[in-house]
Amino acid sequence: MQETGRIYQQQRKNHDLPKLVTDVPNLAYYDLLLIGGPVWNEKVASPILSLLQQLQSFNGEVAPFSTGWSETGNYQQDFINHAGKLNVTDGYHILTHGTPAFNQKSLFSWLRKL
Repeated sequence: MQETGRIYQQQRKNHDLPKLVTDVPNLAYYDLLLIGGPVWNEKVASPILSLLQQLQSFNGEVAPFSTGWSETGNYQQDFINHAGKLNVTDGYHILTHGTPAFNQKSLFSWLRKL
């Protein structure tokens, strides 16, 4: 895990993000994308940062969600900071351990607001 953390820090520092192994499909028919990933060091994981770079021509809304062992830290703001031209709406965090426990009603409430 420490090695992964070191690689992640280097990727962010050098703006050398991993390449995605699949092509992003044509998203012209969508008006909302849900983009989720784990919280790494209170920030967006590097594969998600790569995806955000590839989505710059998307015209709809983007709703981030995250999962993690603890609170989100700066995840939402970090997501917005790397979203470029994307229209980012309020995100949602799923706490996998600790309190408050995952609440399905809260998730459904967030989804309805989208």
